[in-house]
Amino acid sequence: MFEGMEPEQQQRDVQWQQVSRLFKMAMWLSVCLALAAEAIRQLPMVKQLMGDDRAGDARAWVYVALMYLVSVPLLFLRMRRALSGFKPPDNSLATRVFVASGGALICIGLIVLPIIVLEWGTGATPRGQSLYLLFSRHVLGTALVGGVLGYGAALAAWMLFCGVPKVVLR
Repeated sequence: MFEGMEPEQQQRDVQWQQVSRLFKMAMWLSVCLALAAEAIRQLPMVKQLMGDDRAGDARAWVYVALMYLVSVPLLFLRMRRALSGFKPPDNSLATRVFVASGGALICIGLIVLPIIVLEWGTGATPRGQSLYLLFSRHVLGTALVGGVLGYGAALAAWMLFCGVPKVVLR
């Protein structure tokens, strides 16, 4: 499978395969958090605060809070362990700075994407609105979209806090 590759590239591939396997964990966590968010949404206090017309939004907002408190930190720590000793490829300083600065900007956007979807979803274009409706109107949609967004946020957090410094300070 890794024939003809240099040992450092083989090591990087193995490490990233471990990170890819965490997607399954992210989806299971997402299902659990979506069910917990649905249970919390059913509480009378939450119903009074949000009202019946924004019940789906309440579940999605509770889910996002749980995702940032539970799923993203847990996935981040697992990714950090899987990628410990990660050695980025050799590149010139200019290339490293360019990649790191662009990556940092993209990562910040990915980390806050769940909040962006909830905040501006109703006024988005039809595709963005579809994502918002799937995320906020159904428990299964909250679990599916939330799992992808949570995995992306955790990966972006690793890239921002661990990967970018490794690329620049090489």
